[in-house]
Amino acid sequence: MAEFEVRGPFEVNFEDKPGGRTINEYAFWEKSYVKDLKNRFGIYIFIIKKSGGTDCYVPYYVGKTTRGFSKEVFSSHKMKNYYEILHEIKKGTPYMFFLVHPNKNLPKQPLPQTSSISEEINQIEKYLIEIGFQINTHIMNKLGKKPPGWKIKGLIRSDTKQGSKTTKCFAKMFHLD
Repeated sequence: MAEFEVRGPFEVNFEDKPGGRTINEYAFWEKSYVKDLKNRFGIYIFIIKKSGGTDCYVPYYVGKTTRGFSKEVFSSHKMKNYYEILHEIKKGTPYMFFLVHPNKNLPKQPLPQTSSISEEINQIEKYLIEIGFQINTHIMNKLGKKPPGWKIKGLIRSDTKQGSKTTKCFAKMFHLD
């Protein structure tokens, strides 16, 4: 079982232009603290940090790669999604989080979808899309947006915000707090 490392959040370079904000992916990958991620693989999350000095990050897209982050994160079809988000969200700064697989280098050939690494990455992506959809119903992903048909009162997808003492103990036991 691989233990993925969380990296970020890293601000995505952009410029305000008359037609809207444009992303400079080249400047992003030139930052010394993200250069080592270019040829790594795993999960990436495009998020917006809301204006106003809070640390409120909202997920807008969850993606995966076994080809390397630099080949996938800012590909043309992903940029289309990001620009749509930036067009809708006038205020706020784009960032990226990465969940990096512990393997330091990409394999020489693409990983088969049936490999254990691909399966782990698929499971994490699906899980994060489901959680992201609960936080932001405008998440851009097509898959995993329909939540399961169950809730846990005061804990998961609940209409009740505060759980009981028992619920809080249960949440702590399962690291859901």
